[in-house]
Amino acid sequence: MRTDIRVLEVQPYYSQEKAREPLKFGNVVVEECLYCHVRARVENRAGKVADGWGAIFLMDMWGWPTPKVTHPDREEAMRRVND
Repeated sequence: MRTDIRVLEVQPYYSQEKAREPLKFGNVVVEECLYCHVRARVENRAGKVADGWGAIFLMDMWGWPTPKVTHPDREEAMRRVND
């Protein structure tokens, strides 16, 4: 697939964020979790460069819903996959 946009750089930033209200997913209640902010720098064919931002909660309970791996280990794995 051909595109007019070329990705120059992607930088993730992490922070622990507290929810305004506890979130309940199945039998898990989440009051804070790891939040991943991402800055992307792109360039078009004309050489114009732009920066954009996005963010998402990294909910290890959804990605690896197993009690066999600890929450800190699952969270660290999500961080490493995104870096």
